[in-house]
Amino acid sequence: KIMASKKRSSRMSMTSDLPGSDSRSSGPDESVRRKEEWIGSSSYVRELEQRVKSLKSENAVLKEKLADKTLLLDQLVSESTGERFDERRIYLLKSQIVQLERQLHIFMTNLQHRSTLMVKMDNFLTDLCSTA
Repeated sequence: KIMASKKRSSRMSMTSDLPGSDSRSSGPDESVRRKEEWIGSSSYVRELEQRVKSLKSENAVLKEKLADKTLLLDQLVSESTGERFDERRIYLLKSQIVQLERQLHIFMTNLQHRSTLMVKMDNFLTDLCSTA
């Protein structure tokens, strides 16, 4: 009997947290209807859909990063077969090379974007001076 009363009180506390719910409602049908009205609000649904969309895109990015890291680890492990001398030092140097290659790629991409931006700004300023 104690467990049943606890379950009833927990169900009541869950529905009483909803906006517009009243602990003196006319019964379980009324609380279900109010819960459906609260969940059915279009702004709430849009907010949840937007949140799900952003989480899915973040999840895809994280999965891609994980796949990249897994490939790098597999490459490091596969290259190390048959090596019998100072393997820790070799792993460290290989890891540093991979990291430096990653940084180089990032720097090159940023430099390319910056040079594109500079060309666009030069064209804009040239057009601005010619119209003035």
